[in-house]
Amino acid sequence: MSSRFDSSQIKIRKIVPKSAKRIRDVAPIHLTVNTEIKDKSDLPKIVEEPCLPACQDLYDKNIKIEESNSNRDSPYESYIAVNDKYLSAENKAIIARLLKSCKITRYDYGGPNVKFGLKTNPDMLVSDVSRQLSEMLSVLHPQDMLYNFITPKGLADEFNAHLKKYPKDKEAIFNQYGVILVNGVPSINPQKYAKNVGGVYDPETGNVYTNRESFRKHKVYANLVPKAKTIKLRPPITIVKRVKLASH
Repeated sequence: MSSRFDSSQIKIRKIVPKSAKRIRDVAPIHLTVNTEIKDKSDLPKIVEEPCLPACQDLYDKNIKIEESNSNRDSPYESYIAVNDKYLSAENKAIIARLLKSCKITRYDYGGPNVKFGLKTNPDMLVSDVSRQLSEMLSVLHPQDMLYNFITPKGLADEFNAHLKKYPKDKEAIFNQYGVILVNGVPSINPQKYAKNVGGVYDPETGNVYTNRESFRKHKVYANLVPKAKTIKLRPPITIVKRVKLASH
C-alpha cells in the first residue's frame, strides 16, 4: 500500500551565511542634538544600518525623522520615531488609526512624536529588522515638505518680533530682511532675505526654504501633484501691522 506525500509537512530551514550581520554586530552611532542632514547621502552617517532602508524611504516621502535606534547597546528594541507635527492630513489620519489600534506608540521626547518599533534580540538578523521596519512604515504616504521653511506670514511675524525685541538694531534688521518703507510701512523683500540667510525663495508660494535640498524636495513633490490652476507670482510682502520704530 503506497502512502501519499504531504508537502505541507516539510519545514524549510532558512540558510543564513555565517557572515550575515546581526544586531550584536551593529555599533551605536552617537551624534550631537540637531545634527544637520544636508541631503540623502548623509543618512548612512547618522542612521544605524537596521533602520537605514526605512529612513531613506521616509526621507524621499518628506517625512521628518526625529530619531532612530537599533544597535548592540540596546538590542531588545529597534525603532524609528517621526514627528507628527509635520505630517500631512492624510498621514495624520493614518497615525491616528495606528495609535488607536495600539500598533504604534506616542513618543513625546523632543516633540510630538510617534514611534514605530519592534522587539528584537542580539541574534536577530539586520536584514530581518530592516525588512520589518520598512513594512511598518510603508503605510505612510509621500507628502509635501512641511518643515524647513518659513511662510510669508511667518516671515512678517518674525520681522516684527525682532524689531520689538531689538529696537536699537533696527538698521541691521531692516538690512537682513531687505526692508524698504512704502508709505511709512516696512515692506520685506523675501528674495533678499533668502539670500542673506542662505535660503531659497519660492516665488510660487512666497515661502523661504532653509536650504536648496528642502526646496528641491518640495518641487519634486509639487511636480507629482496635478495643479488645479495656474499659480500667480506673489509680490514682496507688505507688513500690515505697524511697528513703532525706535529713533536713534
